[in-house]
Amino acid sequence: MINYSNNKSFSDFISYNISYIKENTKISKYLDIRYIISSREDYLNKLSYSYNWNKYESLINSVELQPFDDNDLQDLSDELKVKINEPDVIIKLSKGLPALIVSYIEYFDLTGSEQIKLQLLDLVVKIILKGIEENQKDWIICSSFLNEFDEKGLRCFNLIGNDYNKAFIFLSNKNSIAESVNGGNKVKIKPVIREFITEYLKETQPEFYNECISIANTYENVKEIVDKFANVELNVIRSFAYFKSFDSEMALEETFKSDLHLAKEVLHNQSECFLKNKCTFTLKPEISEKLDEYNKVVDGQKYEMKKQLVKDSWQKLSEELLKKQNEFSNELEKIKSESSEIDSVAKVLRQEYEKEQSEFLEIENTLIEMRRETLFFTKKSNISAGLICLTLTVILGLITNFFPDFFKDLNSGNKELYNILYISSYTFSILFGILTIVYLIKEINLFTRKDEYKQLQEDINSLEEENNQRQKKMRANKDIRTDSEIKLSEMQLRTKLLESELESIKMKLDEPFI
Repeated sequence: MINYSNNKSFSDFISYNISYIKENTKISKYLDIRYIISSREDYLNKLSYSYNWNKYESLINSVELQPFDDNDLQDLSDELKVKINEPDVIIKLSKGLPALIVSYIEYFDLTGSEQIKLQLLDLVVKIILKGIEENQKDWIICSSFLNEFDEKGLRCFNLIGNDYNKAFIFLSNKNSIAESVNGGNKVKIKPVIREFITEYLKETQPEFYNECISIANTYENVKEIVDKFANVELNVIRSFAYFKSFDSEMALEETFKSDLHLAKEVLHNQSECFLKNKCTFTLKPEISEKLDEYNKVVDGQKYEMKKQLVKDSWQKLSEELLKKQNEFSNELEKIKSESSEIDSVAKVLRQEYEKEQSEFLEIENTLIEMRRETLFFTKKSNISAGLICLTLTVILGLITNFFPDFFKDLNSGNKELYNILYISSYTFSILFGILTIVYLIKEINLFTRKDEYKQLQEDINSLEEENNQRQKKMRANKDIRTDSEIKLSEMQLRTKLLESELESIKMKLDEPFI
């Protein structure tokens, strides 16, 4: 109709036959048609309706009805010709809303202000919630306890539950009830409506009112924290708040399962929210404490169930850790006992080896002396030397006997030289004769001591055999000690590994999830 009355021209009519009016003249030039559209919703400011209304922006005059003040109330009283008792009180009770003032005048003026307060509140709440579905009424009632809010605030209320996204969309578009703030990212219920609804609930349902106030306070305390995170990240951070501490393996796997990658991303990307312990991470106390209160209202009955899941997860892990600790402790004690035994045996073997080595060296020294003695019996030079000396004795004896015949010319020519040669030949003949006798005596002596040489040789063979056996024994001793040292080295490595594992288990047990 607006389009018809403002944009139609006379020429658009089939029966147009007016010669004194130009064809393109619009009807609105001659006919002043005005529409009064009354609505609780401000459709002009709704984006979804902007296409329909923007083209008429220059034609529309939007007026928002304001609450009555004292002067307006007096004018109404004069118009209706009625006397209003306690006008200040009625303005305060009705917040200046005309409908409530008229209802007061018509129905409640006969009673005192305190008595009509509840009737007024009941009436205004019915007006506010008129024509709204039951679940949407719950959304409005719950959100009236919040200041500025988004989905994260709405999900605190059990009445809204999993419909918090729908509720936020509904309230964002319901500008008769709520108004957008912070660029449309948040919404708040209009102050007058908030005041009526909360006051009504305070009078009629005090227990529910106190519960909602507590929830609203919880959200206000945590709002600064939850606003930092997107919904997906917030769900992960909230889960971390159930833990006193958590590891990056079992706790995350047990809690997040298929969303494990999201948990690890949050742990990495939001590292400033966590404290790194020896084995685990902890959500910072100033964040954890507030999120724990937030979890209580958001998860409701599931809160204790989730706490129990964390407790069960820690119980499972601690049992596994205690089992490993017991196994590793037993293994460590066994290794220490075995290594002590091996070390004791190795010390005995080392002492035996040193003793055998000492005896081996002593016998070797004895053998050296005994072999030196055998040289006396094995010398073949006595006979050779004796024969040489005997030969020289015979030659020199013959020369001495036949000396005058050989050197007769020298005797007649140089008597002194002749005498010297004669005496020398005679002397050497006697000397070599003596040596021949000495070598003969030695050979006879060796011949008579053959049994002694045989015994000496047998003793040497016996000692050599004894040392050979001792050497084999020492080699076997050394092999055993080498194997023991290798085994001890392996045990030491295993001991260090077990001690490291036990220390790691101890640190994990010292940092429980709950």
